[in-house]
Amino acid sequence: FPKAEVIGMDVSNGALEVARENANTNSLDVMWIQADALDTLLAERIGQVDLLVSNPPYVPLNEASSLAPNVRDHEPHAALFVPDADPLLFYRAIAQLGLGILRAGGQLWFEVHHRHGAEVLAMLTELGYARTGIATDLSGMDRFVHAER
Repeated sequence: FPKAEVIGMDVSNGALEVARENANTNSLDVMWIQADALDTLLAERIGQVDLLVSNPPYVPLNEASSLAPNVRDHEPHAALFVPDADPLLFYRAIAQLGLGILRAGGQLWFEVHHRHGAEVLAMLTELGYARTGIATDLSGMDRFVHAER
């Protein structure tokens, strides 16, 4: 999609620096913004979009010991973990954001915790998203949830 306008976002400046380097290496034109997905004023910074894709933190803290050491010990914990009491925290915030920034017919895609796909799907349906669905990863686990505005 050579004419696509792409915005990349992360809360971590370090992660954005790596993403910028990768984009430059691959000659990709991306506008990068440092922001928190929980920021209620984020919609004003982004504007209208056709596609919203997110891989938010989704591992409950009580599952930290079950992660592979190469993930648990080397990935930033802010990129991995959510409070045990609210595993849908980021999905809910980003879905609400999508209601404000997705154009009619625009799509929302999430990578999800394999145990919470149905809950994310139900939340999106309750918020009024249409054509919702779950896709599996190569291991057959629920891994992606998609919806249309």
